Amino acid sequence: MKEYNIRALVADTLVRTEQDGVFLSEQENAVLDQYSGMDPRDRSFYKKVCDGTYERLIQIDHILDQFSKTPVKKMKPYIRAVLRMSVYQLMWMKNVPDSAVCNEAVKLVASRGMSGLKGYVNAVLRNLARNKDNISYPDPETDPVGYLSVMYSCPKWIVERLKGDWGEEIACEMLKEFMEQRGVSLRLRVTDAPDIEALEKEWTDAGIIFSRNPYVTEGRFVEPSGPVNLLPGYERGAFIVQDTGAMLVAGLGCTGEEHRVIDLCAAPGGKSIHAADIMIRHAAGTLGRADGRDTTGIQGRADDRNTAGIRGRADDAVISSDGNMLSSDDISPGILCLDISESRCRRITENIRRLGLSGMITVGVSDASLYHEEYEEGFDLVIADVPCSGLGVIGHKPDIKYRLKPEDIGQLAGLQRQIIDNAVRYVRPGGRLIYSTCTVTRQENRDQAEYISSGYGFKDITAECAGAKLPAECMDRVSDHEGPGLQIIPGRWRSDGFYIAVFEKKTQSET
Repeated sequence: MKEYNIRALVADTLVRTEQDGVFLSEQENAVLDQYSGMDPRDRSFYKKVCDGTYERLIQIDHILDQFSKTPVKKMKPYIRAVLRMSVYQLMWMKNVPDSAVCNEAVKLVASRGMSGLKGYVNAVLRNLARNKDNISYPDPETDPVGYLSVMYSCPKWIVERLKGDWGEEIACEMLKEFMEQRGVSLRLRVTDAPDIEALEKEWTDAGIIFSRNPYVTEGRFVEPSGPVNLLPGYERGAFIVQDTGAMLVAGLGCTGEEHRVIDLCAAPGGKSIHAADIMIRHAAGTLGRADGRDTTGIQGRADDRNTAGIRGRADDAVISSDGNMLSSDDISPGILCLDISESRCRRITENIRRLGLSGMITVGVSDASLYHEEYEEGFDLVIADVPCSGLGVIGHKPDIKYRLKPEDIGQLAGLQRQIIDNAVRYVRPGGRLIYSTCTVTRQENRDQAEYISSGYGFKDITAECAGAKLPAECMDRVSDHEGPGLQIIPGRWRSDGFYIAVFEKKTQSET
């Protein structure tokens, strides 16, 4: 295996993320793939320092500006990265000695031919190490927005937006939850009690710590312990990584009776896969297994053959959108899973192959903002999990809060309306539309749901679906906000921020 300096890898990752505009997770995955034989302790250190530094970037820069004569914005990129990661270690990694942090930072600077800056880096860090209790922060009374921005490392405009939409109390709950460490959220695809017990025993025997999701019966939280693909059951498709909010999209809106489903913005395919699992179980008399194997006399194989009586296309080819789009008749019955690019569709295809569902899910390239006449009233269920600001998933993707600009939300809301205008036309009379996002702004959520209700006469049935499928003790959270749909608020659910609205289209007799 290649030799490496773990702190140098962290610094390089931070520099590339800042300069290349690539998401931190993509840079991390590239490094971990390149050094696949990395010691597990180094792997953990690398991820913790990279993620922690980015998560607390605004607070770290606030601290550095108090101890450095050179403002953070004017530092050389590599020096800035070394100082940022070192501040994170000094302030939030108690098991790393201060002396080691300072010494290793100086070595990194010297190794990049910047020996003239060793004294500067050493002085800044040792001064901070001696004065951790003397750092000044904005006054929460006179500058509440500045205080929340620094303490939760969130740009001021986002803090103001959350306060404006939700009030200070809920905004603070969200900001606090974004900083919390959570386990990996999984949805079990096996549903028989003996199989669940067998899978959980495998996890226990492997030293995996897990707990049950209180909102979703098949949900589990697994404490971080390395790559998810090394967990027992991954390769055979016994579970899929999926957040609570994402599980509730198909969980609330899909009945299992659907024959034709279309997912307009599907990558990486989790919601379509969940819908397929629900359809399989329903076809098996609700007693079936979600892993595609033979159940109660129903033939459900993890290959391209008929699955639990549901027939779909078996090809994995990505389909061009240059006028040769598939019609709804081409997947009768089954799921048409679409996204805007071939690369995103390949991600979907990889997942459905691993999970043995290529027999009922067809993958195609399509721009959801463009109308396709061949889909008119052709689907029992339309899933529109639209592009959004992503403010609900800051806890997992901290770089979102630094990339997003205030004007982006309005632009995204415009794109969402274009998709909505098409999606409503694809629903058959009496069919359902699920509108969802992974954000928490009123403009992208409640306002859009009201547009669907008032503009197109669709009936909001979210509360009815929630009452039928959520545990009774969760129903008080369904009314956490006014208006249609279900807003999942981080801090009140063990979930990212998510919005789900389930609608029913009127039949001809109702119009």
